[in-house]
Amino acid sequence: MADNKNDKKKDALRVVYIGDDNSYWTTIQSRIVKRFQSKEFEFSKFLVSRYANYQHLFIEILKLQPHVIYLDFSTSLAEGLKLGHMIKRENAMKNCPVVGLVEKKERVKDGIFAGVEFIHVKCGEYHDVIYDPFFLAIPKDAGKPDFAEAKFTRDAKFFSDFRVSYITPTYIHLEGNIKLAKDDVITLNNEIPEKLVPSKKFVVKDVRDFDLYYDYKYGYDLQFVYVDEPEFDDAELEEKLEGLDENQRVLLIKNTKAKRQQEINDYKARLKKTKKDLESWVVDNMDRLKPKKTKILIIDKKLSFLRKDGNLLESYKFTIRTQTCLSDDLRDIKIKRPSIISFQFFDSETLNEMVESKFESGVGDDGSPLSEEELIQRKAEFKKELIDAEESAALDQLSLIIKTVKGLDGYKPFIILFNCHSYTSQSIQESFKYPFVIVNKLPIDMDMIMNMATMLEQKNDKKFEDHISAKVQQLKKSDPAKYRSLSINDFVEKKYYVSAKDRMSMASVAIPIDLKTMTETQCTFMTKEELDIGTYRMDFPVHMSLRVVPHEGGKPFEPTPDGNIYKGLIHSVGEEDKKKIRQFVNEIFFAGITEERAAELAAFKDLNESERIKRIQEMEELAAAEAAEAAEAEEGENSDEDEGTSSNSSEMDATLNSDEDKQD
Repeated sequence: MADNKNDKKKDALRVVYIGDDNSYWTTIQSRIVKRFQSKEFEFSKFLVSRYANYQHLFIEILKLQPHVIYLDFSTSLAEGLKLGHMIKRENAMKNCPVVGLVEKKERVKDGIFAGVEFIHVKCGEYHDVIYDPFFLAIPKDAGKPDFAEAKFTRDAKFFSDFRVSYITPTYIHLEGNIKLAKDDVITLNNEIPEKLVPSKKFVVKDVRDFDLYYDYKYGYDLQFVYVDEPEFDDAELEEKLEGLDENQRVLLIKNTKAKRQQEINDYKARLKKTKKDLESWVVDNMDRLKPKKTKILIIDKKLSFLRKDGNLLESYKFTIRTQTCLSDDLRDIKIKRPSIISFQFFDSETLNEMVESKFESGVGDDGSPLSEEELIQRKAEFKKELIDAEESAALDQLSLIIKTVKGLDGYKPFIILFNCHSYTSQSIQESFKYPFVIVNKLPIDMDMIMNMATMLEQKNDKKFEDHISAKVQQLKKSDPAKYRSLSINDFVEKKYYVSAKDRMSMASVAIPIDLKTMTETQCTFMTKEELDIGTYRMDFPVHMSLRVVPHEGGKPFEPTPDGNIYKGLIHSVGEEDKKKIRQFVNEIFFAGITEERAAELAAFKDLNESERIKRIQEMEELAAAEAAEAAEAEEGENSDEDEGTSSNSSEMDATLNSDEDKQD
C-alpha cells in the first residue's frame, strides 16, 4: 500500500519512494521541500513486500503517474531491478526520472543495467540525490548548483556499456547505444576469459537498429580477431643497423628475419588453437540457456490482465513486453519486431466504473428519479456510447500499427484484438487489407496468446527444418560421397546465449574525451563522437557514472570546430569518492585564484616600487632645485658686498682730494 502523507493536490509534484528505509526517506522529503519551497508535493511510499509481486506494484505506481521515483535497491535487489526495467520501458512514464539507491558502490552496475537514470549510494551526501532527478523533471526550476568550478583541459576515457546476447565461434552479438561503422576495428572490454581469447579487438561486421532484445538503439555482430597479429618496427631495425659494417648488417638482418618469422609462426599456431578452443567452449555452453525465440507485445491502457493472470511475465517461455500506449514513432514495433501484437481496445472495468459513477445518484439528466428499467436502459446506452468512442480511437491506433507493419520488409506479425465488439476478424482484415488479424470480443486472455505463440513458433521451426532438410537432401544427391554424413545440425549456428544475470553479458567500449570543466556535481567534456542522452562511465578522478543531459534549450550538445561539448551529471559515487572529487576541483579552482592573487600582488608591488622610485626622483629633483636656489641667493649677497666696498673707496678718495685742495 502507498503511504500518502499529503492529500492529492492538482498541481503537486508527485514523488514516490519504493523501499523501507524510513529515516532516509524522511530526510529526502524534508530536503526536497526545503529546496523547492515554491512547489507543492505529494509524497508516496511503497513497500515491495506488501504486494503479490512487482507487477502488481507497478500497476499502482502507474496509476499515480509520478514525476520522480526513488527506487531503493537495498530493500530487494532482484525485485527492484525487475521493477526498474518495467518502469523505464513504459512509454507513459518515459519522462519520469528514476533514482536507484544502493547501500554499497559494488551494486552500482546492477542498477545502471536496470535502465534507471541515476544511481546514488546512500550516505551523508544528499544534494545530488535531490538535484539530479528534478533537473530532468523540472529543469527550469531546478536552478544551478553554486559550487566551485575547475576549468582545465585533460584527456580522459569515457565508457559506453553494451549487453552481450550470444557468442558464436566466429563472432559476438551484442547491443548498445554507440554508432559503429561496418569494418571498423574496435577494442571491446569484455568478460570472455583472456586465456580463451587473448585479443580484445573485434571487427564490426554488421550493425542494425531492429529486432533487438534489450533496451538499446543498435545491435552489432563483432567478429573475433582472436589473437593480436605481431607488429614489427622497421625504423627500430634501421637504427640498429647504423654504424655496423657489412658483415654485421647481414647478420643482424638475418637474425631479425628469423626472429620475426618465428613470431609469425607462433601467432598462426595460437590463432589456430584459439579458434578451436573457442568453438569447443561455445559448444559446451550451448545448453546453458534456451533462447526465447518468439516476442510478444501486449498493449493495454490499464494492464489489468497482470493482476488477473498472476504469473510473472518472465516465467513464460516467450519474451513478453507490455505498454499502456505506443510512442509516436512506434519504436516498440519498429525496433523490437514482435511476432505477436495483442491490442486491447478498451478496459471493461474502467468503462463499468464510469457508467456506475454517472448513474450513482439514480436520477436522469433533468434531475428526476429513474425507474429500475429506465436506469438499466440508460446505463446500456451510455456504455454503448463509451464503447463506440473507445473503439473509434482504437481503430485509429490499429490503422497506424498496420501501416507501420506494412512498411517493414519481411515483417508480418499476427495481431490479436481484444474487447473488440463491433467488428469481426474478416471485416478488419478486409478493411485494412492485412490478413493476419484475429478479433476477440473478450478481454485479454493470456492462455489464448500463449497458444497462439506456441503454434506460431512450431510453424516457424517446422518451416526452417523443412528448408534445411531439402537443402541437405539436395547436397547429398549432388555428391553422395562428400555429403554422406551431412545433417540438419550442420546448418544450425552454434550459439552460446548469455544470461542477463551473468557478468559475461556486460561489455564496454572506451571513447576518448577532453574534460573541460568539473564541479562536485557535474562536468563538461568534448568528443568527436555523437552521444545519445544516457548514462556512461568514467574512471577519472574516481570511478563514477555520468548522465549526459541536454544543454539549456534542450540541445544534446554544443557543436564546436574541434568537437561536440556535452554536459554530464555525476552519480554512482560514495562519500569518499565525493571527497576526492571536491579535492581535485578545489586544487584547480583555488590554484587559479592563488595565481591570480599572486599576479595582483606582484602588480601591486611593481606599482609600489615605481611609485617609490618616482617619489625619490621627485624628492631628489626638489632638493636639487632648493640647492640651486640657495646657491643663487648666496651669489647675490656676495655681489652686494663688492658693490658697497667700491662705493666707500670712492667717497674716501673724494674726501682726501677735497682736503688736499683745501691745504693748497
